[in-house]
Amino acid sequence: MNFKDRFYLILAGIFIASLVSCNLI
Repeated sequence: MNFKDRFYLILAGIFIASLVSCNLI
């Protein structure tokens, strides 16, 4: 697992977290 895979994984996690928080609000 290189840096780019980890970067995209974190980016996807932040995107999903923002979607969930927007749905909860």
